[in-house]
Amino acid sequence: MLDASQCHHLWGSTSDDGTVVIDPDDAQHAIKSLRLKPGDHVVVLDGSGTATYCELISLSRKVVTGKRCHSLPDYGKVAGDLHIAMAPTKQMDRMHLFIEKAIEMGVHAITPLICFHSERRHVPINRILRVARAACKQSHKGHMPTIHEAIPFNKFIQQHDESRRLAMAICLGYRQDWGTWLQSDKATTLLIGPEGDFSDDEWELANKQGADAVSLGDHRLRTETAGLLAVAQYAGKFSDS
Repeated sequence: MLDASQCHHLWGSTSDDGTVVIDPDDAQHAIKSLRLKPGDHVVVLDGSGTATYCELISLSRKVVTGKRCHSLPDYGKVAGDLHIAMAPTKQMDRMHLFIEKAIEMGVHAITPLICFHSERRHVPINRILRVARAACKQSHKGHMPTIHEAIPFNKFIQQHDESRRLAMAICLGYRQDWGTWLQSDKATTLLIGPEGDFSDDEWELANKQGADAVSLGDHRLRTETAGLLAVAQYAGKFSDS
């Protein structure tokens, strides 16, 4: 029996009686690309945080099933609680890159944030979810980060949970260093604006909700680069906390 880290990871579901059903897209991948066969062992993810180590029983063109050998609780658990609310990039492939790499490094929630200067206002959530699932499989994350529907900036701020620390990445004016501002025991939300930055009204609204201005450094960064830098610094600081 292989160690879980050595197994192929697939998306699927596990019933109470231990029956495992692989999702149709991954079923085709398992047969055609991975060339799996009955008796092979895989790790099945469903995004809940608990993965299933299972033995494949039946593989057909449409259905791949298995039986649970044992559960893997808190599989690939990521420390902390980081929510990135970020303006979607004009080119969706850049947004997909951010989502993929942020999940690999360990983000807990992502919200596309529609700002005054946003160049993109429609975000196809189904494609984003597919990218997120693939990233979970690749990086062995049992818990799927929460992927929210796109939301206008004003509405997001109005719904902000005051128990979370709130920060806003800005380029100009006084701001604290993001890495210094972080606290490991606090749930954190970071707002990252579009290439045109946040408007004055958006900054004023966030400030009224207690948002602190933070800096991600002195370099001029693309939106997705700023998001990845923020996640990397968070993961590096609190991965062992």
